[in-house]
Amino acid sequence: MVDTSRMIHPPAPLAIPPHVGSVLKRGFRCAAEGDTAGALEALAAAAIVDIQQHQQQFLGDVRGCAVLAQCADGWLGAWAAEHAPPPVEARPASGGPTRVLYVMPSLAQGHAASANLVRLVDFHMNRSSAKGAIEPAVIVCDEMTARTPPLPFLSLSDTPSERMGAEHLAALRGLCEVTVLPTNGTFLDAAARGIEAARAFAPDVAVFTASPACAVQTVIAAARVAPV
Repeated sequence: MVDTSRMIHPPAPLAIPPHVGSVLKRGFRCAAEGDTAGALEALAAAAIVDIQQHQQQFLGDVRGCAVLAQCADGWLGAWAAEHAPPPVEARPASGGPTRVLYVMPSLAQGHAASANLVRLVDFHMNRSSAKGAIEPAVIVCDEMTARTPPLPFLSLSDTPSERMGAEHLAALRGLCEVTVLPTNGTFLDAAARGIEAARAFAPDVAVFTASPACAVQTVIAAARVAPV
């Protein structure tokens, strides 16, 4: 008799649920037509519907996240080759502070990640025993609010960080350099502005608070705006 209780069984094949597959089909079609902005919008829409309406039925499995990563890599490849600068290389050690860039999807009162960011930046600037060792900066992508003109496929609520997270923004602006990306244009337009802003700060480390639904941050991260 063979004891099968200790045998390693291969995982079940990953099934792509219809609410994700139908949106990804749109993304593949946009990518094939050279509409990278449309493909990126579809990528965000697929993640948003799965996270917000289906309790991460697909993205609760790391293999689901890998599928979206593969789509992003394939759909953004041509755009990145043409528009994104080469990856940033580490700078020689100068003895100065480590420049850390925090990239956020949005800011809102009552949002734990927003409040935690304010506390963390305040710690760097005022409370750390190694005060001055880290120079922080923040980019807010505002990718979870309605855009102008409205996106052709994905509908978002009008919840800009300047209004929904005004207190957090005011606190951060009193502590460090803060860039809030404008909401006019597509996610791809915002990502291009974000890459430019990130490289202007010249960070040693870039830290992203994001999910697969964060299309703008996906592109900024793919552009390797910091050596770490």
